[in-house]
Amino acid sequence: MEIKDFIEIAKAEWSVLAAAPFLVLALIAVVASLIWWLKGSIDDGQIKQLNAHIAGLKAQLDVRDERMRLAEEKREEVQKTAERLSGQVSVLTAQLQQHAAPAEIERTAGIIQSTTTALSSANTALHNTLRPKLLESPEFSSDNPEFRRRASITQPSTT
Repeated sequence: MEIKDFIEIAKAEWSVLAAAPFLVLALIAVVASLIWWLKGSIDDGQIKQLNAHIAGLKAQLDVRDERMRLAEEKREEVQKTAERLSGQVSVLTAQLQQHAAPAEIERTAGIIQSTTTALSSANTALHNTLRPKLLESPEFSSDNPEFRRRASITQPSTT
């Protein structure tokens, strides 16, 4: 299309537009309103999506904070048990240096054994509190065929 043709078409259409200016303005207003509404709807959808994402992240932070609080309690329990064990070992050492009766040494050793078991349990509880829950999800289950397939790819064959 040449410039002359475009100018002739524009002159012909200008007479139609000039004859009905209110209709043209109303049409422009309707189109602009529709565009504005569509933009607002898209923005609202994005805002709702981002707010939902933020709420999910806040929930994750709340869970993390609770796990950290619980882990701190478990760590304190481990520390107290370790201190108790240290004291008991000091008592046993003193008994051995003083050549205490075998029954007394055996009783102290039994207490140390039960405290060691308690320390191991407390340490395991702390580990389980800190361990990522992701690894417990069904996606990482050995019953999941996709997980088994990926695991077989990453592990060397034993045959």
